Amino acid sequence: MTEFKQYRDMNEAERAQAADELTALFVGLPGVVGAPMVMGEDYWRDVAEHLLELGVRIVADPIKHYQVGDSIDRAEAAGRYVYDEDVTPPQSPAEKYAAIADEQQRELEEKVAAMRAAGTLPKAGASPSERAAHRQRRAAQAEGRAFKAEQRDRRAADTLKGSPLEGVGKPKRKGK
Repeated sequence: MTEFKQYRDMNEAERAQAADELTALFVGLPGVVGAPMVMGEDYWRDVAEHLLELGVRIVADPIKHYQVGDSIDRAEAAGRYVYDEDVTPPQSPAEKYAAIADEQQRELEEKVAAMRAAGTLPKAGASPSERAAHRQRRAAQAEGRAFKAEQRDRRAADTLKGSPLEGVGKPKRKGK
């Protein structure tokens, strides 16, 4: 295990060594393809020194180690992290992203099924004429809602009285 000291108790060589250890953490970040670092080494060195001043130290032995790339192939040139032999690696970023995509697809399918059950989408396998009829029904429903909203707004603004819209949609009273 790496020993650590308070920043005030470190000499310049120890600070440089600690900054080097922290800078190495930014090599081969998950999801980065084709380059060992997202930005230049000087930037990450500044970030490492900032973290060091904030009290960040490496206090435990790592369970994976960086293996420098030895190929000019874009996918392998950046190198990679390799887990120690006695460690079972967690899901890779690609596996995590695939699981998220599967979950989102399942949620979408559930939402579509619920909308079909509620009648807001045509049934699965509907013919073109059935889809067109469904669109017409939905458009008529939307127009009806918009008309009622217009009546409500005009009633609130007291501009409905005497308008041709005033009696539309109201049931006729018997006896008048």
